[in-house]
Amino acid sequence: MLLIDLGTTRLKWALAAQGQLREHGALAHGQEDFGMRWDSVLAQWQPRRALLASVAPPRRCGQVAAALARAGCQVERVGVQPQRPGLRIAYADPAQFGVDRWLGLIGALAQAPPPLLLVSCGTAVTVDLVDARGVHRGGWIAPSPTRMAQAVRTRARHLPAPDFAGEGFASDSAAALGRGCEAAAAGLVERAWRQAQALSDATPRLVLTGGDAAALARHLPMPATIEPSLVLQGLAVLSVPS
Repeated sequence: MLLIDLGTTRLKWALAAQGQLREHGALAHGQEDFGMRWDSVLAQWQPRRALLASVAPPRRCGQVAAALARAGCQVERVGVQPQRPGLRIAYADPAQFGVDRWLGLIGALAQAPPPLLLVSCGTAVTVDLVDARGVHRGGWIAPSPTRMAQAVRTRARHLPAPDFAGEGFASDSAAALGRGCEAAAAGLVERAWRQAQALSDATPRLVLTGGDAAALARHLPMPATIEPSLVLQGLAVLSVPS
């Protein structure tokens, strides 16, 4: 079974056997040779079935699906279910809830029971709380530190590219911009943590995922577990017949 997490900038894939991740990889789909590289992955592994979760534009999703069809692979597109064992989504319209956030919750809850505060840091920072009963209490979406810095620089073009290295107060504009944006994301997580503790009967487990999870974790005062492949782990859970 081939599992595919098609995000806004990268395609992440893994092979799964009996719900466990095996081989895995990632491709940046903005590169000109993306189609050729994706065809090479399919030629190497020759999958017969695939689960596809996408938050990418329809054109990119269509390109990925067309390559799977040419390779003779049967594709199932994964969508959000408002309720499944151990998880009930808060959104009145589940179609508006990102499938990546939903799969991340499934992957995290497969590792340990709730309460859970899940933070994903990629193109955006998303925060989702699941209480001890498995009820999703809602979440937040904010720009990632990289996107924050980009937004500032579009309006203040004299600013240099951000420098995200180091911690504390900065003595130059590049570091000030980078560290300030990272501090803003960390402050978001800290506030979510305080509110999650007030809403939960027990202290929630804090789990970070996404490409910038490790960078965010070093700015947090509370302990957190980093799980880089939660969306794929959620797909692995769904790949096992119930």
